[in-house]
Amino acid sequence: MRCRYCDFNVARVTAIPRDDYTNAVRAEAERRLPEIAGRDVLSIYFGGGTPSLWGPAGVGETLAHLVASTGAVGPEVTLEANPNEAADAALMASYAQAGVTRLSLGLQAVDDAELHTLGRSHDASLGLEALQVAVATFSAVTVDLIFGLPGSTAESWRDTLHRVLDTGVDHLSLYHLTVEARTGLERAVRDGRLALPTDDVAADQWELIAPTLAAYGLHAYEISSYCRPGFESLHNSGYWLGQPYLGLGAGAHSFSGWREGGARRRENLRPHREYLRVAASGDDPVGTDEVVSRDDHRDERVMTGLRYGWGLDLLALADELRLDASCGLADRLGPLMKEGLVEIRDGRLRLTPRGRSLADAVTRRLLAG
Repeated sequence: MRCRYCDFNVARVTAIPRDDYTNAVRAEAERRLPEIAGRDVLSIYFGGGTPSLWGPAGVGETLAHLVASTGAVGPEVTLEANPNEAADAALMASYAQAGVTRLSLGLQAVDDAELHTLGRSHDASLGLEALQVAVATFSAVTVDLIFGLPGSTAESWRDTLHRVLDTGVDHLSLYHLTVEARTGLERAVRDGRLALPTDDVAADQWELIAPTLAAYGLHAYEISSYCRPGFESLHNSGYWLGQPYLGLGAGAHSFSGWREGGARRRENLRPHREYLRVAASGDDPVGTDEVVSRDDHRDERVMTGLRYGWGLDLLALADELRLDASCGLADRLGPLMKEGLVEIRDGRLRLTPRGRSLADAVTRRLLAG
């Protein structure tokens, strides 16, 4: 079932091809693991929708193969799950036994009206039950929540945060609602059947986040990510730091990391039947493969680095890309620094507290040219 706000790679099937998918991913891994030979594997992430539908056997077999093939020692192993599966304590225990150490739970909301608006298939009670199961089962749990929802207020958002934080969860990812084109939500907003909160209400919701979470011991280490000390996501941190990653499975994305002369980014075939056919045959299930230029890589590193709490190491990036100390951004950095939106400390470019609330606009200005 596709939620009203979602534009993920989704397929409708009468039966989940668990064994076929496991075999296809293993075949792709055999073909592509040499790409990361000699690299330390810090995290393994089962994501991209609802991988908890794959089943503990498929996840466990795939994980064991990846660990054995790469020599990974104690990697962070994350599984994305929806509340419908996560509320099953026995199922979650099986995933933990299979080697999953961290659960990413897609709650999105804990208000029944908001969940209905999003087209979610669970209610608030089941969502909170699933969270309690997750906290009791896994050594680390992260929850996704969305603010700026139709019909929401500052008060309803505060209540959502408290209800979730009271469970003892140690990591939250909080996102402002994005109305994606060609989704059910976009049609409802366009037709006037749903009204988004005003900018003032959305700003009030944003301003509630930091002090509310701080009272529970969670602090921001990225624009949208908050955690207790020691519970930062290794996987997501790798994205923000521009580290390479290898994606296996239908629609999976990969990034080679910067190498002299360029970087490569690829996406696997999205239709699952086509992916199964190509990967199982031993062929490369690539859908798109592109070269990332130096300027594009710099811009992406600036975008992700500004989101990161420790900021962007300008000198390291300049050395990596053979650029001047400002990475070619000196003319644009000056005005932003004068306006108190960014700062450079110890060679790191960071957003100021004021800049964090205007992060997208600051990034656009910094990269305009």
